[in-house]
Amino acid sequence: MSFYKLIATPEKYDGRLVSVVGFIVKTFDQVVLYPSKERYEADVPVEGIELIGTSMDPEDQKVMAHLSQGLAPVMVLAVFDGKYAGSGIPRLGAFRNIVGIRYVPRIPEGPAQ
Repeated sequence: MSFYKLIATPEKYDGRLVSVVGFIVKTFDQVVLYPSKERYEADVPVEGIELIGTSMDPEDQKVMAHLSQGLAPVMVLAVFDGKYAGSGIPRLGAFRNIVGIRYVPRIPEGPAQ
């Protein structure tokens, strides 16, 4: 699904299993998914989704290793919690019951055709 659909109507996806592509970064001991590098760099925390808990299978560990280098492009499959407002920093929501996090070396840029 499009990250921007989630931003536009988070209540529609609350409690649902969703798959979203974006960029994760570890900031203030929290792992957060943003729709793009630019939105992270523009410091728009309300578009960030916190990742709470992870399966940490070997593929997830590879992704986490990329975090030490900054932003990492990923696909996340998890249950979206649209009621979560953030722990100190306002967020769009959280991903809980994470099924998987996969490194995606190339994320298509621009609007879908």
